[in-house]
Amino acid sequence: MWQDFAVKYKNTDEYVLALLEIGYLNRVLFEITEDSDYRTDAVKVFQEILDKYPNSVNSAQS
Repeated sequence: MWQDFAVKYKNTDEYVLALLEIGYLNRVLFEITEDSDYRTDAVKVFQEILDKYPNSVNSAQS
């Protein structure tokens, strides 16, 4: 669901919010399942936010 939202709104302010949700979901799924793929995906998403939106609230949340 959030991946579809992120694709649809890629060039808007809502894109980074979708990325945050994707990252949070992957982090929670990692904690529940201990599947390292979820952790890797969460780290990638949070790193993308840090790279594209430095010095922002969203970056701080990542």
